Amino acid sequence: MKCPRCHFENPAGLRLCLQCAAEFTLPCPRCGFDNSLESYYCGRCGGPLPSAHQRPVDEPSERQFCGHCGTPIFRQAAGEPVPASAVRDLVGKILVPEQYLDGERRNITVLFADLSSFTLLAEKSDPEQIYLAVDLYLRAMVEEVQRYGGFVDKYTGDGLMVLFGAPTAHENDPERAIRAALTMQQRLQQMAQANVWSAPVALQARIGINSGTAVVGSVGPDFRAEYTALGDVVNVASRLEELAEPGTILVSHNTFLLTQPLFEFEKLGPIQVRGRQGPVETYRVSVEKKRPGLLPGKRGLRAPLIGRGEELTRLQTFTQQLTSQQQGGLILVTGEAGIGKSRLVAEWLVT
Repeated sequence: MKCPRCHFENPAGLRLCLQCAAEFTLPCPRCGFDNSLESYYCGRCGGPLPSAHQRPVDEPSERQFCGHCGTPIFRQAAGEPVPASAVRDLVGKILVPEQYLDGERRNITVLFADLSSFTLLAEKSDPEQIYLAVDLYLRAMVEEVQRYGGFVDKYTGDGLMVLFGAPTAHENDPERAIRAALTMQQRLQQMAQANVWSAPVALQARIGINSGTAVVGSVGPDFRAEYTALGDVVNVASRLEELAEPGTILVSHNTFLLTQPLFEFEKLGPIQVRGRQGPVETYRVSVEKKRPGLLPGKRGLRAPLIGRGEELTRLQTFTQQLTSQQQGGLILVTGEAGIGKSRLVAEWLVT
């Protein structure tokens, strides 16, 4: 198989040229259209293609690039040590997934949690007891974070930084962050009441949450790069955690706007935080609302329910019948994707 770029003669079955790493294509025997080697049918005429997966892959020793993924291969004479640069590149590829290497703008929610009374605990406890206490605390907190799809960005001694919306985004990341924070506080209270680590002082958590735009990606040398988020949204979340009272959760105005229909908030007003010129509007989260509302796409805007009045009436009537008869029942809402099933159910739940 001759490379179209450098004309190097490659063995059959490779995806990339061994000399220049150019990607090969699979021409259609019927129309001549160039398809990728993973194709089984032509993208133009639909004709069957000779399977590239059935052709043997020959890996010659004089290659400069991997014939499958294109990774540079460092050649050295027999007995010569592998270059340090080759080892460093390999370690970097292992530690940091390729899709996380480049920074990108993301709308994320950042959560900072910190263990209060830790200094007093360290003063009155044996180091081994401190280690066991913090380990139990962090394990419990991470379980709740992962339960709601959060990503532990880093551990900060006796605390942690969590991202919601990166690397995996959800349409309700601010809601997930607050729910995780509430369950984290509940979990810690239960552990403190049970005195599971026999701590001489009460252990509580301070939590700060902020939502906004940040740049997420891998930073640092290639062999120690870490996936993280950078931007003002991270700094504000960290400052809110510092200002929070033990056992409480503080959120910014941005997070409040995105979750107001779902949770009960206490407005604390603008608070001056360290390192910022202007104050930050803050709110304290208490509990989930007993009758949560709908989350609008934009604050103050909400499209009316159109063309589903009959279905909504049937759901309401059926619910009233079950309530009056004090019986259980099952309602199945089915249909093609995009016709408004979720919106119909949401309207029914708030009526």
